Amino acid sequence: MMDRFSAPEIARRRPHTLAAFLARRSVRQPDEIAAKLIALASGALSPAPQRLASLQGTLSATVDLRQCLTRNANQLRCQAAILLASTPYAMLTSIPGIGFTLASGMAGELGDPSHLSGVDSLCAFAGIVPHTFQSGGPDQPASQGHSTTRCNHILKNWTVQSAQKIHLYGPPELKDRITRWNANGQHGIFAGARRYLRLLRSLVLNQVPYLDPTGRSSTASDQDRRDAALHAWLILMRKWRTIPNGPALIADKSTPLGFWRRVVMESRNVNLPLKP
Repeated sequence: MMDRFSAPEIARRRPHTLAAFLARRSVRQPDEIAAKLIALASGALSPAPQRLASLQGTLSATVDLRQCLTRNANQLRCQAAILLASTPYAMLTSIPGIGFTLASGMAGELGDPSHLSGVDSLCAFAGIVPHTFQSGGPDQPASQGHSTTRCNHILKNWTVQSAQKIHLYGPPELKDRITRWNANGQHGIFAGARRYLRLLRSLVLNQVPYLDPTGRSSTASDQDRRDAALHAWLILMRKWRTIPNGPALIADKSTPLGFWRRVVMESRNVNLPLKP
């Protein structure tokens, strides 16, 4: 898009040259796509010739701006991940669907893990519980309305986004629970957000990653616990290897994830590798 992106320019391209260009950018079936692009460009309405240069310049500037924003966003993401690795909130990245941005956002709003409130207080602080009110005396039943507007709206946004991601990409047991809540006529995302805050508090205070139900069951065998630990570690590796020096960062014994890895490897006699 930075150069020669107009319909006349694409229509003049040779099919094998355009197909090779698409193949270098991992486009599937490049020959068919190239032929289709040339056919569409040939039948498209051509712009005024005197406007081609200005339109191409505007498009090039827009692409350059987009690339600049993407580079800066990636740099900020890496910096947030590096800071996150030094806190117990890094355990949140072991949940499928929760990445560095969501985990860092929650960490920034909740602050010091040692000062985390109870689950009910966290839900009220995030504004994801219905407002309860009562009138007519103490003998009248309480009524529930909409969620209160007096809350931390930034934390509410991060929490609801996390529940939505878990509903789309999370572990089956959490996805199915939200689906059942929706089927029962409940607000599944808000219920999932409350469940997520409960899970967050448990992972952060205990400084352990998310393990599947089989591995954390009281009746789980040693092999089940080893498999659950390995599965959680592989999920972490898939995410953290997108960060420069990410695997070595979370394997550092001075970080919560690295400390957990060392304890599991020594106590469970399981190998948690640094390479997939």
